[in-house]
Amino acid sequence: MSSVYNVIHLETLVISVLLISTTSLVRQRTNKMEFNMTQHDFDLIRDLHKEARGRRPSYDWDVWFASLSLADKQGVWNGLVDESQDRDNEEARAEQRCCREFRDAVRATMRAGAPSVDDALSWLYGYHANGVKPYSVQDIEHWVWDLGILFTPLGKAVVQRLDAITDYQEI
Repeated sequence: MSSVYNVIHLETLVISVLLISTTSLVRQRTNKMEFNMTQHDFDLIRDLHKEARGRRPSYDWDVWFASLSLADKQGVWNGLVDESQDRDNEEARAEQRCCREFRDAVRATMRAGAPSVDDALSWLYGYHANGVKPYSVQDIEHWVWDLGILFTPLGKAVVQRLDAITDYQEI
């Protein structure tokens, strides 16, 4: 009985693995579309679409993509990769522009009378906060994020410097 159980268990395991590694949408009685892609492939193209266009594709796009030939699917993939790279490049240019604008604002504040960079940062943040003390470093991070520089080396340095010189308000 033990060997029969092992064979049945092995067959069940093999069937389970095959079902998991094949398609995500299988033709059933509900008449769903059949995709000749693995779930991993399907997730990758949807993730790439989100990277390139900022949102996941619609069901209609999924159906359209599934109906393409392999060569056409590769063409769509390559196009989405190009779009994603263009988007990344645009975001990098925007970060550089925001960093440049922030450095200009710090310099202008120092020309206006701030004796040091720390004072200029404090003045800029104080103007933003209308004189209200922040409750935590998250308030400072939010301000730096609003400036578009939070995830840059400059933004991280600004957060660290302001965090070190800020007297937080007690809750």
